[in-house]
Amino acid sequence: MSIFSKLDHHADLVHRMADTVGVDLAEGAMRGRIMEQELRSVVMRCMSCTEGEACEHWLDDHAEGADAAPDYCRNKSLLRTLAGA
Repeated sequence: MSIFSKLDHHADLVHRMADTVGVDLAEGAMRGRIMEQELRSVVMRCMSCTEGEACEHWLDDHAEGADAAPDYCRNKSLLRTLAGA
């Protein structure tokens, strides 16, 4: 997988996870709750995770939504903060 494919894949996982826990990252960015650099860091944290396959399965199993990201999610804390904003 090329680096660009990997970036796209993990950006998709980040957006799916955010949507699943009720966070609109685009709106958060527009309202200044999350900055562009932080969004890049979110994707980079996701790329460094070793639970990518488990994440995909978790997202598939929670297509209707969830209260929080799974414990292994490296962005769980940020997503919880944004969900409460």
